Amino acid sequence: MPLATLLQRLVRGILGSGEVQRAQGTGPRAQGGRSRAKGTGPRAQKGLAAALLGPAPAFLGPGPLAAVLAGLAIFGSAYAVEIEEDSVPAGGLIVIPAQTETQRGRALAESLTAADVLGDFADEINRRLQLPQLVSLGFVECGQANAWYLNQSQEVAICIELVDYYYELLGPYHRRGTALDEAVAAAFSFIVLHEIGHALVDVLDLPVTGREEDAVDQLAVWLLLQEAGGDQAVVDVAFSFLAHRPWEDGGRSANPGDEHALDEQRFFNLLCWVYGSNPQAHRRLVRDSALPPRRRAQCQREYQRMARSWERLLASASRR
Repeated sequence: MPLATLLQRLVRGILGSGEVQRAQGTGPRAQGGRSRAKGTGPRAQKGLAAALLGPAPAFLGPGPLAAVLAGLAIFGSAYAVEIEEDSVPAGGLIVIPAQTETQRGRALAESLTAADVLGDFADEINRRLQLPQLVSLGFVECGQANAWYLNQSQEVAICIELVDYYYELLGPYHRRGTALDEAVAAAFSFIVLHEIGHALVDVLDLPVTGREEDAVDQLAVWLLLQEAGGDQAVVDVAFSFLAHRPWEDGGRSANPGDEHALDEQRFFNLLCWVYGSNPQAHRRLVRDSALPPRRRAQCQREYQRMARSWERLLASASRR
């Protein structure tokens, strides 16, 4: 299933203008080899693929969440996933049960699990790439909006609070309804793809000559832009960085020593890559933005180089 279709499913079947709907599902399917996951939490979830890095202060790097994850032990024995031995895939993304602490968290997890959000995304990534080992993916109720890749154990944790966070963040900039739902879906998807990007760099041992955070931003954008409607999704993500951190804010996003680019830099990067992917179609976008003319002139070459680089990096793992 193309990522664009998954985005629309996320919008129409789950988010529902700020109130996560109880979607109908057929139960957990297995990713890759279609292994059936079992767990003690809400129904077992499966593979994912849609993105991440993001806009919230917590996305800026290691912090309190590391202790939260360790304490929750979502990936530990208390919530271990049992997989039937005859259906264990050799490698790929596999979704494990969500861990929640509150009634609201359980309700969100049940809706997202019933709609099989992570499973569908994982299926798409596993369809494209053969990974040499398993990477676990699951929702966690973290007490904050965040996401994490733990390279010691090859696990991606997506905080369930991201859904509410993005509705609160982006609500003032969109009318309630489809426009807001789509903006939330885009931001959420970018964040998940960003974190999956970290996992790919790790398990595929990909060379990265600059900052890894910049590289996986590029991967998330490149994946989205391959799909119909992906350009608008990336524009929505770009503006979420401005919504998160007004430029006059003197907080962590203004720290030039952080491993991530500044929020305003990421805003311009994403606009540049959208424009560079199709300058003719996006002339109005750069005309109406503050993208500097000198940077604008380099965007097409920048995007083409970025796309070629990721194609080559992933070629050895490609199923196509």
